[in-house]
Amino acid sequence: MKVDNYAAPEETVRGRIVDTEGRPVFANAGSSSVRIKMLDYGYSDNPSEYYLNVGMDGSYINHKTFASTYTMVPQGPFVPVAGRENVEVRGDTEVDFVVEPFFVIEWGEPALIPNANGTVTANVRIARGTDNPAYQGDLSQVLLFISTTQYVGSNNYDTRLTSVLTGAAANAFLNVDASITSTASNGVELQSGYTYYVRVGARGAMNGEVPEAYNFSEAKKLVMP
Repeated sequence: MKVDNYAAPEETVRGRIVDTEGRPVFANAGSSSVRIKMLDYGYSDNPSEYYLNVGMDGSYINHKTFASTYTMVPQGPFVPVAGRENVEVRGDTEVDFVVEPFFVIEWGEPALIPNANGTVTANVRIARGTDNPAYQGDLSQVLLFISTTQYVGSNNYDTRLTSVLTGAAANAFLNVDASITSTASNGVELQSGYTYYVRVGARGAMNGEVPEAYNFSEAKKLVMP
């Protein structure tokens, strides 16, 4: 039996993941779309990897990191990157990353239009976030995610309300101002006076290093009239 005599980790590492225009790379809450792979080379020459979660706004923070030397690699629906080597985490350390997302989704004006039949229409524009010819595949899915919690995304949404476009219907969204309307299936619809959270997600055949990851718009709050 060995005694763990290491002091508890108390260093902080934080930062942001942005595209080449400085826009946040929006994510699911958790690690199911964007994450940061950590390799602690101050502890071992052959370290086991672990991951930091990235927030919905593309930022991350971990207050319980061991002081050490790391390689940090962001992973998600963007052109794979080598990351940063020899990152010294001491005290409060900030490490930002610039990546090229497969798609960038921006809201139109108006962003959301509530409809009298208990649906909502979202206006967006989806463009490529990279000029890399190896990552110019078709847009294969566009989804309008809707949830009653602020953590709306592909890991938290109401399937009865969420619209899913695939194939040619999805690819038609690329580089144009377009709209997508929620569903009202089986009598389930958006209720007057209720608060919902809405965002658009898109993906192509390539998901980067996180399986089935989506590029997202920023989440919007909707109080249904």
